[in-house]
Amino acid sequence: MKKVAMGLMVVVMAISVSAFTKPKPLTSYYWFQFVSGSLQNQTSPPALGSDPFGCDMLGSTNCAQAFTSFTHVGSSYQPGTAALDPNSNPIIDKKQ
Repeated sequence: MKKVAMGLMVVVMAISVSAFTKPKPLTSYYWFQFVSGSLQNQTSPPALGSDPFGCDMLGSTNCAQAFTSFTHVGSSYQPGTAALDPNSNPIIDKKQ
């Protein structure tokens, strides 16, 4: 009986340890606005958040694209590296 209890305890401990994995950290993206499919020049730092330009309310297509970095050139802000989904597609808000 002791062996069965010990074996059961080992199995429960193994399941408990493997069930808890460290969550991936959330990623903040810098969003740049699109109008009619063209990237708009921005004179203020790019917005952070999940829907910074109200794309969900506007219902527009290709409203904004996510980038992982940006550069400040003169009086405007330019996108850096495009953020990609697991399939290597650009992350675009309201893509239809």
